[in-house]
Amino acid sequence: MPKVHNPDVIILRRLKPDWSLVSCSKEASAWIRENYKENEQWELYRDQEWQIYYNRLEVHNNLITILQIKYNDVIDRRDS
Repeated sequence: MPKVHNPDVIILRRLKPDWSLVSCSKEASAWIRENYKENEQWELYRDQEWQIYYNRLEVHNNLITILQIKYNDVIDRRDS
């Protein structure tokens, strides 16, 4: 059985100016929560029904740059 590729961070789409929606591994999500204050560099993602997804975060683009440096496995789908 082939191994499934699970990247650390997938940048899903652009949101408001300077912010993007990302899907993170459990480890990357925990690292963001431990090292950055909520509502300054990241926010919990809530869908249209106000469901919270703990592996999806709205992050400021400055934090995306840091994630790209920290984690080798970052996929950017913002412009696809």
